[in-house]
Amino acid sequence: MWVAIDERGRMKATMFQRSPGRIGARLGVSTGWSLRGQLKKHGVAAIAGCTYKQIDAQGLHYSVGGTERLATVDTIVICAGQNSAQQLAGDLERCG
Repeated sequence: MWVAIDERGRMKATMFQRSPGRIGARLGVSTGWSLRGQLKKHGVAAIAGCTYKQIDAQGLHYSVGGTERLATVDTIVICAGQNSAQQLAGDLERCG
């Protein structure tokens, strides 16, 4: 997911998914329906079938269907997996 602030100070969020198809398609029917409804309600855009290339000062470089794209962003939240991994949390906090 990436988050950007527009010229009016409003947050804009987009969720990216590596697998093609409907966002959350592997969730249970009621969970997927509820999640997609909440995302839509809050104006979260969704892009599926992405290949992530890199994150740098310009933003998130990715491709969809072989077309290279750039999301200029303020914040990137990486959600990779279902289990919490806190091994780096202390180091990151000490680094600011």
